[in-house]
Amino acid sequence: MAQLNNSLSLKGTSTDLGSTLALTVSDVLSIGAPQRNVSKEKVPGHGGSSTHLNLLTTADSSTVMYVYLKHSGFQSDGTTASTDNLIIKNGDNICIAQLAPLEFMFIPFLDNAKVQTLDAFSSHTSQGITVEYAYFTKV
Repeated sequence: MAQLNNSLSLKGTSTDLGSTLALTVSDVLSIGAPQRNVSKEKVPGHGGSSTHLNLLTTADSSTVMYVYLKHSGFQSDGTTASTDNLIIKNGDNICIAQLAPLEFMFIPFLDNAKVQTLDAFSSHTSQGITVEYAYFTKV
């Protein structure tokens, strides 16, 4: 069984937040197959013939997947800056996240549908977005 070490630190000053914030949490997660190490994909632009990229599909509705997603800040050509948001939807077509350029998320994802799915698409233009992602199965 493989392990995934993770940590999250949130820090801010009292000038910015009204009081000082210093929060750090860490954990070691047990993971197994299926998994995908960090990869980059081109997410289609909104309104095109292909309107989304299926990032994750599993046939087991009881399996938790640890999912990392990051908006690269670039359009799907990988070099032109993007100002579009990356929209993340589950199998019921419900928006679960919206990432602006360079924002990221790491979530334990469980879609209670018969087939778990996680889709991504660009919020506005037909240019698309380059997304960085990875997923790991919780064991």
